[in-house]
Amino acid sequence: MAINFNALPNDKPKNIPDPGTYFATIETAEMKKPKKKEGEDQKPDYLNMRFALKTPEGKPGGKIYDILSESDAELVRYKLQRFITAIEFPIEGDFDLKDLVKIAKDKVIIVDIKVEENERWGDKGVVDVFKNEIYYPISEAGEIFGEEVEGELNEISADDAVSPTGPATDVEY
Repeated sequence: MAINFNALPNDKPKNIPDPGTYFATIETAEMKKPKKKEGEDQKPDYLNMRFALKTPEGKPGGKIYDILSESDAELVRYKLQRFITAIEFPIEGDFDLKDLVKIAKDKVIIVDIKVEENERWGDKGVVDVFKNEIYYPISEAGEIFGEEVEGELNEISADDAVSPTGPATDVEY
């Protein structure tokens, strides 16, 4: 395939979403093993997810990665509880994090996003765990975005959330 040099962009595309609240389609959900550092005990596996974002106006918002893990830390446990609430999965009693892999993929939720500065990898969009309630079920879209988006909810898909500038860089963290 020939590449037309004159059609190549002159400016670096922006792959970072603006801070705000977005619809998020969970494109991938998989369990990963954390990298073990010398002298440390092996940490438990974590759930790694890629979200395709869409603005309330229906425009593509880029893609971000997020993780959920097991922890005794209250904020991490609260984030997990909010995620389970957002995907509207009725869990009672004990469960394994790996059980969410099968349920989460292709779900549409609402998520708070911020831009995090990172000297090593460059700025990136991340889930904002300190703003409001982190994750929300799609049933709360009218309250969060206003009544006008409720009619558009059936039209949200992962394909709609693809960034107009191409996919975000796959960076594991």
